[in-house]
Amino acid sequence: MLGKMVKLQFGMRNIILNMVWVICLSNCSVKINPELKALDGVWRLNKITYGFPGPNSPTFTTDVPNQYYYFDAKNSVYTLTIDNIIKEKGEFKIESQDSNRPSIVFITKNEYATYTIDKTKLELVLYQRTQIEAILADGSFYHYEKILKE
Repeated sequence: MLGKMVKLQFGMRNIILNMVWVICLSNCSVKINPELKALDGVWRLNKITYGFPGPNSPTFTTDVPNQYYYFDAKNSVYTLTIDNIIKEKGEFKIESQDSNRPSIVFITKNEYATYTIDKTKLELVLYQRTQIEAILADGSFYHYEKILKE
């Protein structure tokens, strides 16, 4: 009789612990900022458009380096690779820097780039990066396409 009561107590304790665990997991999950979530993933550079090109100068180029940004929204970290070599790794955040436009702030480098995301084209357009508190008048735009997971 005593053995059955002990088993019953352990069984109830396990049920209660499992219920607490499930409740904690459902309520304690990490909420990712929607702006960060939109950046999450792998982006490949496919075109650069120039700010104010001179007369008879090209306005864009598709002859671009093999460049990728990897944004991890959950941990707010990024990696920049060129020709499969890591050129930068660091933390990033989203905030307004230039004329209240959303910007990706590359914290480790003390730089930012304003950006737009076209969700229908899966395109990220980054304005040329510059130092925090500086404003560029004539920079290039870097067009990245999102690489979907297969």
